[in-house]
Amino acid sequence: MIVGHGTRDPVGTRQFFELVERVDRRCELTVAPAVLEFQQPDIDAAVESLVGQGIRHIHIAPLLLFAAGHAKTDIPGEVNAAIGRLGVDVT
Repeated sequence: MIVGHGTRDPVGTRQFFELVERVDRRCELTVAPAVLEFQQPDIDAAVESLVGQGIRHIHIAPLLLFAAGHAKTDIPGEVNAAIGRLGVDVT
């Protein structure tokens, strides 16, 4: 799962989702998008979607210009909440 910040800018939104789609097409694994703010799917919805596809081990890759608190606190907090609810492994 690639986690972006999210933006209200339609160009930035389109670019993020297109990038994740390109990565997904090139990988042998499922690659799904998630965003912290402004769009869907958020982390909880993305984890739930992957689990619904039978995926039980999820790797998280933040894609942020400035990681700071989002990468250290926000993303892990939201991921832990989602996996606690759904019971999956995350690295």
